[in-house]
Amino acid sequence: MWNAATGEPLGEPLRGHKGLTFAVAFSLDGLRIVSGSHDQTIRLWDATTGQTLGEPLQGHGELVFAVALSPNGSRIASTSPNTIRVWDADTGQQLGEPLQGYEGLAFSVVFSPDGSRIASAPNSMIQMWDAVTGQVLGESLQSHEDSVTGVTYSPDGSCILSGSEDKTVRLWDTATGQPLREPLGGHEGGAHAITLSPDGSRIASGSDDRTIRIWNAATGEPLGEPLKGHENSVDAVIFSPDGSRIVSGSSDAIQIRDAVTGKVLGEPLRGHEGEVKSVAFSPDGLRIASGSSDTTIRLWDVVTGKVLGEPLRGHEREVKSVAFSPDGLRVASGSSDATIRLWDAVTGRPLGGPFRGHEGAVFAVAFSPDNSRVVSCSYDRTVRLWNVVTGQALGELVGTHQGAVFSVAFSPDGSRILSGSADQTIREWDADNSVNANASDQGHVGSTPSALEADRERTPLAIHIPGFDQCTLLWDGWVESSGKRLFWVPPDNRYGLQNPRLLLTMPTMSPFRATKLDFTRFQCGLSWTNVRTDTT
Repeated sequence: MWNAATGEPLGEPLRGHKGLTFAVAFSLDGLRIVSGSHDQTIRLWDATTGQTLGEPLQGHGELVFAVALSPNGSRIASTSPNTIRVWDADTGQQLGEPLQGYEGLAFSVVFSPDGSRIASAPNSMIQMWDAVTGQVLGESLQSHEDSVTGVTYSPDGSCILSGSEDKTVRLWDTATGQPLREPLGGHEGGAHAITLSPDGSRIASGSDDRTIRIWNAATGEPLGEPLKGHENSVDAVIFSPDGSRIVSGSSDAIQIRDAVTGKVLGEPLRGHEGEVKSVAFSPDGLRIASGSSDTTIRLWDVVTGKVLGEPLRGHEREVKSVAFSPDGLRVASGSSDATIRLWDAVTGRPLGGPFRGHEGAVFAVAFSPDNSRVVSCSYDRTVRLWNVVTGQALGELVGTHQGAVFSVAFSPDGSRILSGSADQTIREWDADNSVNANASDQGHVGSTPSALEADRERTPLAIHIPGFDQCTLLWDGWVESSGKRLFWVPPDNRYGLQNPRLLLTMPTMSPFRATKLDFTRFQCGLSWTNVRTDTT
């Protein structure tokens, strides 16, 4: 265990497994740790003392790849090849038979927030089970038919909202990646801006067709007629923190509306000398930040509609995105000049210098719920994490999209990052496991598997395949182990191969989909006789 702030180890290593440890997870209250190992067992540990709690949980016939504790800490889910098992966390007894309908190898397993469902991803296909009955839940994933221009989480993190150039808005189940209903259609242009009301009951979308539409999030039914008034494409839309108002931004002006009646409240906010590319409410709902093609950010008083202070200047090209920190003290902005900047939300003064690292326009920025990090996405196809205080890059989510990334968002608990791209996919990432070029491997005894990066011309890429040593993916698709060829990988599967941080790709059959390999039953050399077929 490590101190998350200092990086210092906490106490001695937890010893007990007789093989490699493939998975660890904390309980929701942080008091216990569960681990799964190559020795085919699961162990529980006291997170404070490091002592083992009870005997190892035995029952798997092969190595344990993933473990999870239910939200109330009463159950453990674990995966091994072709098997998911559920255990009583107090007694260590297995609860019922292994979950049915599971075939393959999964590197992750999760409980739903209420503990009623279990989700996993064998063979790159998302599956969900009823945690009590073990029955398979859900259907196959559908997809957008054009670039995904906006993504966001619901307030409780249970679903994902996406908007696309295909003129539709879609809702997905976060745990499974399955669509929650048919696409919301009606716009006559791309749905560029999307947002959910704070209570999760309504969806608002802004479009190239110059309108805003409001939808019932539960039924998908439109609420009233499209809201008209803008003279140009609606590029930004957001609900106020109390859900009573909607703010929209276009090249002509910023408008504030009553979220129930749709009526414009007061005069449009005018002052920018270019298109309004992004708008954001402060957490208290009293201020609005706007970013424009005129290279400036402006702060507005919601009640009076007046500009607060002078424009925030510093970017050299148009401002694509603005966001308030959850504590309301900072504003982050992303620009076509490939930089991110932080500003004091009260004085408007810049906080430090620009964050540099992207090689193209920064389309979106978002703060983590604890105010400590900013995530950004860019035309350069990357998603990057930054330390808010120091401005240092915390890493890049590699093996990412194959098109410009237009939208990013943190999950409500800050553990995941969502990204939407021109490659027509939505991806979900583990926010705590990005690549850090300055990270030290000191403290690890064995080798640390490397994640697959995007194809860097003809440079061999290190990948991790259980059961084989020193694996690399060559530029032509061949995988080698210790210098000897193993197999060839089709182009569609190369980018996502063995990237443990890629939690979900929508659609699952995207040309750049996540790919996992299952060699648990692989026979080679003299062991070929194990799979021979007798002929008569």
